[in-house]
Amino acid sequence: MIDRLRWKFIGIAVLAMLIVMTVVLGLVNQFFWSNAIRHDRAVLHELAKNGGTISSEYHSEEFNDDYLGITAELRYQIRYFTVWLSGDGNEVLASDFEHIYSVTEGEALYYGREILNRKKDTGIIEAENGYFIYERVKQDDGHFMIVVLDCTREMHSAMALAHLSFGIGLACLIFFFVLVTAFSGKAVEPVIRNIESQKQFITNASHELKTPIAIISANTEVLEMMEGENEWTASTMNQVQRLSGLVNNLITLSKMGEGSKEDYRLVDYTACLKEIAEAFSPMISKAGKTFTWEIEEDVSVNGRKSELEEIANILLDNAVKYCDDEGEINMSMTLGRPGINLSRTASLTVSNSYKDGENVDCSRFFERFYREDSSHSSQKAGYGIGLAMAQGFVEGHDGKISAFWKDGKIHFLVKLPASRTSVEDK
Repeated sequence: MIDRLRWKFIGIAVLAMLIVMTVVLGLVNQFFWSNAIRHDRAVLHELAKNGGTISSEYHSEEFNDDYLGITAELRYQIRYFTVWLSGDGNEVLASDFEHIYSVTEGEALYYGREILNRKKDTGIIEAENGYFIYERVKQDDGHFMIVVLDCTREMHSAMALAHLSFGIGLACLIFFFVLVTAFSGKAVEPVIRNIESQKQFITNASHELKTPIAIISANTEVLEMMEGENEWTASTMNQVQRLSGLVNNLITLSKMGEGSKEDYRLVDYTACLKEIAEAFSPMISKAGKTFTWEIEEDVSVNGRKSELEEIANILLDNAVKYCDDEGEINMSMTLGRPGINLSRTASLTVSNSYKDGENVDCSRFFERFYREDSSHSSQKAGYGIGLAMAQGFVEGHDGKISAFWKDGKIHFLVKLPASRTSVEDK
């Protein structure tokens, strides 16, 4: 659990760093790109206003925009061409190719006709010899003037900045990951110390409670032998059993996650669930509820048999307690298809009728000591830690557990890594 907490901290920290870097570098690249495009569109617009060219005597103050880098030297810095086409695009009325070298007359006419067929009057086209930004102007006589500006340099600069940003971002992320990993132990140390203190307190308190519970149980048994069993002694023994179960569960919770996976072995999950279903059938039938189950054959799970059994026991016991009167309880287990890495997943579903569960927050079921009945009445035995234990066992087997309400039933879904090969557990 400590390693899981540490890696969770590392993951959150790296994810936060990734989000920050993505936003910052994205904004930088977006600003650079927008500024470059704004510059080219301003130049293109001036070209279109001036009939597709820039005169040597052009000295408009509006054109002298230092922020966009537009100065009187612009006519010597840009490469562009202009094509005048008829309204249907079949006839070339005029053309100007004096200000560009990389585009031939035939290519320019081809681009002009392609632009004429586009829906937008301005945009960017990608060609074999570069990138071009265009503006299409419909004249009073119905003909079109198409001005095309070479923006290859700006596009390549934007791409180079994007590649550089990606490289720097990746290097920073790797460095940050190494740094966080190195100091993550110190960062989570107070939390770990607090968890260890809580676990130690629960263990000590549980052991201390065992003695008075044993004394109460022994004294009650003596009273029953002397005066016979009555409703008071029966009630006392019932509460003693509940407290004993609570103490044992608290000890189990405190030790959860301490064991290693070295003693894991393939467990015949099919046989395990069938045995549990058959054991619960008489009890469920006696309670006046219907129980149906369907278990897929030949499914095995790598883990501890006792914990895998306890998961199913807890879910079925919970279903019996909270099922509506004369309701229905279902249990099923299926094996999914192999994934990309050829791994498979066993899906165990336990559901029970619960008509009042529509507005219940099912995500809280796995909180320790949570009871949906806020009064914590003892009409239903239990202290609200069974599902927390089930969650701990599932996560210890690298699985997931969830709960949801649908069609008048509460459903608990457990997913565990599994295989088709069945091995008898001895």
